[in-house]
Amino acid sequence: MSALADATPGAAVVPLAEPVRAWRGDLGPLVVAVLATLAVWAPRLSGPIDLRYDAGVYYVLGTSLAEGRGYRLLNEPGEIEAIQYPPLLPLVVAAHQKMLGTSDPVVVGSWLRKSFCGLSAALALATYAVARLYLDRAAALLAALVSSLSLYTYFLSDLLFAELPFTLASALFILACRSTGRFAAPLAGLLAVSGYLLRSAGLALLAAWVGEAILRRRLRQAALRGMVALAPVVLWHAHVQRVVSSPSYGNPAYAYQRAPYQYYNVSYAENAVLVDPFRPEQGRAALRELPSRTIRNARALAPRLGEIVSAPRNFWTIALRGLAPLVGASRVPWRLTVACLVLLGLGATLGIASLARGGEILVPLYVAASLALVALTPWPAQFLRYVAPLAPFLAVGLLRAVVDGLRWLDGCGTRLRLAGRLGVGVAGVSLAALQAFTLHQNFRRYHVEVRYASRTGVGSTGRLLYYDEAWREFDAALAWLNRDAGPGDVVATSAPHWTHLRTGLKAVMPPFEPETGTAQRLLDSVPARYLVVDDLAFADMSRHYGASVARARPDLWTPVYSGEGGLRIYRRAD
Repeated sequence: MSALADATPGAAVVPLAEPVRAWRGDLGPLVVAVLATLAVWAPRLSGPIDLRYDAGVYYVLGTSLAEGRGYRLLNEPGEIEAIQYPPLLPLVVAAHQKMLGTSDPVVVGSWLRKSFCGLSAALALATYAVARLYLDRAAALLAALVSSLSLYTYFLSDLLFAELPFTLASALFILACRSTGRFAAPLAGLLAVSGYLLRSAGLALLAAWVGEAILRRRLRQAALRGMVALAPVVLWHAHVQRVVSSPSYGNPAYAYQRAPYQYYNVSYAENAVLVDPFRPEQGRAALRELPSRTIRNARALAPRLGEIVSAPRNFWTIALRGLAPLVGASRVPWRLTVACLVLLGLGATLGIASLARGGEILVPLYVAASLALVALTPWPAQFLRYVAPLAPFLAVGLLRAVVDGLRWLDGCGTRLRLAGRLGVGVAGVSLAALQAFTLHQNFRRYHVEVRYASRTGVGSTGRLLYYDEAWREFDAALAWLNRDAGPGDVVATSAPHWTHLRTGLKAVMPPFEPETGTAQRLLDSVPARYLVVDDLAFADMSRHYGASVARARPDLWTPVYSGEGGLRIYRRAD
């Protein structure tokens, strides 16, 4: 920890404009950061990238682009135009498919996994480089390791999600903004625009970029940045408005295809106005309710920041429960776990505030804008995912707070200084042990082998994180469905894109309608031939809404498949 105390807050240790030789002393830490990332990737390089959840949407859209059909959801009846996700990641998928000459998820997914491994290694380098702007080598390396070994960093890199490339783009953006090279400014603009085209939350990156110029009173620069920032926003929203105002949007292929709760088929703005997007019967949120919702979300974010720079709450609980007997305790109060996480999040926040006091405006603005956007949304279950791209900056903030604390202790008495250094050392070792424990548990217990058999006959074996019994049961059901269903049949399921990729069938979500008669009429409008009631933990739409329809109309819905758990497939009676 003595090396940390020697860091000089507020100054860039290695200016990016210096020649490459200025970085020779950083070669060792850079190698360590990359090797640590590759070590986490080593057990998961085989098989295709994880295409569950939103990943399937990106892949379906990429296939549509590669096949020249436009930006369309191929799983949907009518293959409707997509308006939720900006198109850069689907374009990356399309490029892979074009180069490989196939849209087979097994073949293309395997190469996408390798590409994401390369992006992860690049992110480790970029995180270290960002940290070196504000920390010495030892502290910068620790920041890079804290970020790379965070569960949500490596778990999200296992999925075809936009979070990994977006995090890399944001880190490179900060580096470009702090460089004095000839092409630094155009590169920063390109990276900021790329960030927005990867995730709508990239709006925070654009806002921080413009805001920095305003706060530094560089009004001409702010105007130029504002025009660049507006371009992708205007173009994307022009596309959204064109689709929304088109005749096909008002006359969809089935009655509830563009309902506000159909979050893959509508814009974020349309879905976010609901009180609870997964319980749309609660209605739309009134404008007067938004401030209280934002405040609740802001409070919920505090421990999430701590989880991002350490481990999820459940792993904290497991670790503390194991330590409880050593201090004579029989159990661990849940408030202790929350308090530890809040303290870590507070430390990261204080460190970022310290950057602002030292003259760094861009990073604090970006972090603040990102958290503000998250707090405005109605999806608290997704907060960890939404905050995950801030991991490099939160890790830098945490280490900066430690450095500031150690420097403050240097001016204290000997006993307080020794006690403080000992406390920092114990906390650092504990954090490292917790991340190592989380990593070990994930790859020992939750990294499960999956066998793939594509529709083109290509087979593969790989491993996925958090592929539990419910998912294995779901995929077994899809294999049965693939044999039983006809080419024109439509499936109602809570995982429509994954179902489409595994079976080739059109697949939709069930209507989120508690009144069974109305729900049945909506299913008739599809028309859905199969109704899957699954036991997946990430969503309960089929259990909450679909199962009630099947129970209410046994004359229409015949159970034709039962899994070992709670999964059931119902087929509409002929």
